[in-house]
Amino acid sequence: LFPNGTMSNASGGTPEAIPTLTYEDVLKVHETYYHPSNALIVLYGDLDYRSFLKLLDENYLSQYDKKAITVDYKDEKPFTTVANKTYDFPAGENATTGESIISYAYAMTNISQTDRVGMSIIAEYLNQGSSIVQKDFKRANIGNTLEVYYEDSLPQPVLVFSVANTSPSKKEVLGRIVDESMKALVTKGFDETVLEMIIASTEFNNALVTEGSHLGVNIAVAVAQYWAAHGEYDYYNSYMSHIDYAKAHMTDGYLEQLVKKYIVGNKHAALVATVPKASLLEQKRAQQKKQLAAKEASMTKEEVAKLISE
Repeated sequence: LFPNGTMSNASGGTPEAIPTLTYEDVLKVHETYYHPSNALIVLYGDLDYRSFLKLLDENYLSQYDKKAITVDYKDEKPFTTVANKTYDFPAGENATTGESIISYAYAMTNISQTDRVGMSIIAEYLNQGSSIVQKDFKRANIGNTLEVYYEDSLPQPVLVFSVANTSPSKKEVLGRIVDESMKALVTKGFDETVLEMIIASTEFNNALVTEGSHLGVNIAVAVAQYWAAHGEYDYYNSYMSHIDYAKAHMTDGYLEQLVKKYIVGNKHAALVATVPKASLLEQKRAQQKKQLAAKEASMTKEEVAKLISE
């Protein structure tokens, strides 16, 4: 979905790439981005925030000069055709192709807060056994479970239809099921009773948020994720107003139009099969061990000691 952007990279790196990383590379990234000008500070609780702000300023922030920091996620331009790919992934010696994963994912560019909440409701609806996509999936018998999830913590959110423990030969079948069922959903509309249940459950769970443990920490982490991805501080403050909007417009075609725009009419999508390749995991581990051993052998004892200390 994001071949040219930073979202195509694993945040923790890959085993193949990590050995090529230099100490200088790490320092450069740290010096560029790890700075108070690129930080979000969250205060939570019944406290005198003025005293805390004074403390932060005098003991921390005042020690730095403000600087402009730009984080370029390199948003992917929408595709003109759906990507269709198959990839191998490292697996143990007993793995079979029947343990493959097929995913049909849609990227959403410039989607508003209100529509993002609407898409999360749609994802929940599509996970219901009574939804047309789930019924069509069961009739096709291409896997045990079809999972539909919406990932909103990315600069370009994604909606994913995913089947695990299936055969890569079923990829095109899943594609047809999703395409045809989503078109039918736009035409026939949503089941209002199911929508009411989903929205009521969302409202109830939201009301129980304050009953959870570690509330301040959880809120801070969630707010930070949306700030990093979308530059927004107010997502949770306005969340229920977006739920109310979807509730007020669920009978006038609002959700159907979201399906039409972001799924049926969206070519920025990828139909992908990831296939386990038996013994590749052991091969990669052996190769990495060999590379690291060769690297260590090329270094002096002093260089190894210095690397460990740094």
